[in-house]
Amino acid sequence: MPRCAQLLSPVSTLKRVLLSQAVIHADEAPLNVINADKATCYMWLYCCGDYKLGKSTNIVLFDYHNSRAGQCAFDFLDGHQSYMLVDDYKAYE
Repeated sequence: MPRCAQLLSPVSTLKRVLLSQAVIHADEAPLNVINADKATCYMWLYCCGDYKLGKSTNIVLFDYHNSRAGQCAFDFLDGHQSYMLVDDYKAYE
C-alpha cells in the first residue's frame, strides 16, 4: 500500500493545481459498467488549460461515480471558489 500511495501521489498534486486555476471546465458522461449495481454510471471530467506563451498548465482529471448527483461535483471540488465552464445540467448549481 505505501508503494501504491507513492505512485499515485502526483494525482493529488494535479488536483491541487487544477483547483487553483481561475477557470475549470467540467462535464459528466454516462459509462456502462459490467457487473455494477447500476447499469449506467458516470465519469465526471474536470480540466483546465493555460496557453500563455511559455506556460502550459493542461490538466484533465476523471472522477468515477455511480450517480449523476450534484454531490459528486461538490465533493470533488472541495470548496473551489472560481469560475466553472459547464453545460446547463442542474447538478452544477
